[in-house]
Amino acid sequence: MRKRLSAAQQLQLLEASGTDYLLLAAACAIPLFTAGASVLQPFLGLFFVGVAATGILFSFLFRKVMPKGPWSKHLGWLLAAVAIVVAFNIVRLNRALPNEGFEIEFIHMSFLCWLMSLSAFFLWNDGSMLFQTVPGIALFGIISWLDTTQFFEISLILFSVTIAVLLTRLHTRRMYAMARAAGFVDIDDLRRGPWKAMAGPLLAIASMLVVAGIAHLAGPGIGGAVRTLAGSPQISFTPPVRATRASFGIVDRPIGAGPAISSDAPVMRVQVRGPARYLRAHAYQVYRGNGWVLVSRVGSLFPSSETPVSRVPDAKVYRLNPLYELKQFQTTRILVESQSRRHTYFYSPGSTLRIEYPGNVSVFRDEFPMMGDQFGPGELYYLEAAVPEPTAADLRAAPQADRTTFRSGYLQNDLYDKDVQALATKLAQGQKTDYDVAKTITDYVASNCKYNLAAERITGDRDRVAAFLFDTKEGYCDLFASAVAVLCRSNGIPARVVVGYRLDNESLRNGWYEIQDRHAHMWTEVWFQDYGWVPFDATDNAEAVPGYGVGALLDTTGGDVFRLVAISAGALLGGVGLVLAIAALVNWRRNRRLYSPALRRLRGPYVAFIAHLRRPLRRPKRAAETLSEYTTAYSEVIGNGEVEREIATQFEIALYAQDEPSDEQVALLRSAVATLKANGSGKNGNSRNGSSRTSQGH
Repeated sequence: MRKRLSAAQQLQLLEASGTDYLLLAAACAIPLFTAGASVLQPFLGLFFVGVAATGILFSFLFRKVMPKGPWSKHLGWLLAAVAIVVAFNIVRLNRALPNEGFEIEFIHMSFLCWLMSLSAFFLWNDGSMLFQTVPGIALFGIISWLDTTQFFEISLILFSVTIAVLLTRLHTRRMYAMARAAGFVDIDDLRRGPWKAMAGPLLAIASMLVVAGIAHLAGPGIGGAVRTLAGSPQISFTPPVRATRASFGIVDRPIGAGPAISSDAPVMRVQVRGPARYLRAHAYQVYRGNGWVLVSRVGSLFPSSETPVSRVPDAKVYRLNPLYELKQFQTTRILVESQSRRHTYFYSPGSTLRIEYPGNVSVFRDEFPMMGDQFGPGELYYLEAAVPEPTAADLRAAPQADRTTFRSGYLQNDLYDKDVQALATKLAQGQKTDYDVAKTITDYVASNCKYNLAAERITGDRDRVAAFLFDTKEGYCDLFASAVAVLCRSNGIPARVVVGYRLDNESLRNGWYEIQDRHAHMWTEVWFQDYGWVPFDATDNAEAVPGYGVGALLDTTGGDVFRLVAISAGALLGGVGLVLAIAALVNWRRNRRLYSPALRRLRGPYVAFIAHLRRPLRRPKRAAETLSEYTTAYSEVIGNGEVEREIATQFEIALYAQDEPSDEQVALLRSAVATLKANGSGKNGNSRNGSSRTSQGH
């Protein structure tokens, strides 16, 4: 309920409010932070969030203080100039970021982040506010391609809803301005006429949530179908081989990316019967100087008719054909329960033989089982795996690995760094077997490099393994594993890096390993004929920087630098939110003063009358529905409603037939609604104790 406003008063409503800028701040913060997290540098995202928040606060205050003028129509040229300046200086700007910013292959992400952050200082009209969403959309396009963040889906949903609401608000004001120019003055007239069925913010939010829900429900099925299709014999993908050592390519798993976040967040609980040191998810094949690439090949797996032996509810039994024959092994049985996140791969202590799982299963590269539908919190699976336990004598006596079979894919013919090749040759001198070479390499890396979860990021064009071995000599598991694998490959020994979790005896409680985020690990596996892939972990005997060793529990913010950035950004965002909230409150109070005391006294009985009508209708009054239309709908439901129709008429006379309702009208309506609430209404439209009529005001 509101009084008809004058044209000047309604024109004030066209001005952007603190709510609009608060929505814009959220719309900028979500993709900026997600962009940093997607390249494993969340503090970069927080840095850009802080800059953008400062810029949005400045733009809001500037727009409130500065009078409108012709200059506001040409902000597009100013934003274009910002884009040009950022483009020509992007390398310098990127290097000015913490840890020298994004990797060179992600320079386009750095450009979009800088553009969004610096443009935030020039959002002085609605058009420029809409422009700010463009780099955010582009960032999400890149992030979806990287697919490295576990919260990408929820981030995209929040971003989409925020943009939808902001766009609706801005577009409504623009439409009203154009309607005023065409002769419409009262916005209520528009809502009763041309805008009667106009979509609003609630519809925008509902639409985005429906789309997000459909995507969430259909996504696993579509993903499973795509993985099945990709596993067909007709379709395969092999990444291009790097031409030179310096031409780094896009990688699935970058290495040497700087300080790692290590928290005690629970991941899963595991019961183990049999030998097991690690739970591996999958292995990387191709090394590109700055990280590793997964070579895609996925095949379907169909359940057998066997009866489950585990207590997994509704489990189906899947059998995997061993990819290679093992001379000796022990069968390890595990029961896994997810706790706090969804997973794609089954974690296995060795070569998987049998899976009991209620969902669908496929196989990655004929070896690593994958879930057709994601493994959520509280769900279980049972797995049996062949785990070889060879002694050093067994491995020394093993035949040399066949370099010509499928395992030659783990040798790789890329050009390695010359210094790394020279070191590999030197370490292999005098060694008689592959085991002795691999053991010598592992011991060398462990004794010459320190384990440090807070190691600085490796930058520049040099091969990351070379920089780790000869320059920094500090890093964590990704660099240790990569160094051992590359040195082995340089000597013709098949090797790969594997990701998963380390089983820590300190986490064993009541027969369950409590796997936490800090137990995530990468190690090297070397191929031996008759024994398969055998782990070689240089971090086992490496000296650790105090407080930053294997499995250390670091601050969940990722270290002192990250914590400082997070606190600063949080304080800045809190300040921005407070200022915008105060601005929104001031705007609300200013609009409230547009209503007279009589109108404010009439609000209570009006709301009570609407509530009375709503009960039998079982729906709220629509925004484009007049009080008479709403009362008519009520009368049709109860059969008469004469009293309610008369009260509705008196409300419309009080609100719209004169400038201000009289005190007598207000008192009469308050009394009539109070009587209606006290007595209730019968089928005939009269109160149970007699008629309740209003007769004045005509």
